[in-house]
Amino acid sequence: MSIHSRIKQLREANGLSMEALAKRVGVSAWQTVQQWEREEKGTAPKRARLQAVADALGTTPEYLLVGDAGAERADDDAEFVGVHVLNVKASAGAGRLVFEESAVGLMAFRTDFLRSMSIARQDAVMMTVQGMSMEPTLPDGSVVLVDTSQTNPRARGVFVVLVDDELMIKRVRVEKNGDLVLTSDNPDKTTFPDRKFAAAGKKLVQIKGRARWFSACL
Repeated sequence: MSIHSRIKQLREANGLSMEALAKRVGVSAWQTVQQWEREEKGTAPKRARLQAVADALGTTPEYLLVGDAGAERADDDAEFVGVHVLNVKASAGAGRLVFEESAVGLMAFRTDFLRSMSIARQDAVMMTVQGMSMEPTLPDGSVVLVDTSQTNPRARGVFVVLVDDELMIKRVRVEKNGDLVLTSDNPDKTTFPDRKFAAAGKKLVQIKGRARWFSACL
């Protein structure tokens, strides 16, 4: 059963019309719900809306995404929690065009692990690194845990950033004059040069979150 089928099944089980579910979730048109229930790629609710849909249907985002006959509402006492895996790749290279992001699955993490890193479950997402600009720190194909609540570049570290509709993963630093600099860990600066944004142009850079952990195949 797909996410589309689970939404429809739960809506009908709750005795809700498409209009009623749309009102509960906070969308203006019932056709949006019709789209969610349509078995077509790219029509499922986006990550930002998924929690509201789950709440309206009395379930969890995890159940809507992957299904589980015994799924219960997750809480802070659960031993494991699911972190959304997004269908976007953060480029460790020249940048990757991004048109949408949605959750395509879950990766399980121990609750105490996230707590030890001060990452709230609702702020955690997973995405894949594409390219070699962050090697040797982040190999091509790494899966990165991103804390979307950390968007202050003065914290230093590796961040996922959006620049002119291109998603990339870089080290970010703020210089004394306020300039923002995106740097790669790859020592080949001819291929992977730094990118500097003057203080007045920093609004072109959207910091989406800080990379906190990664996994990669050996």
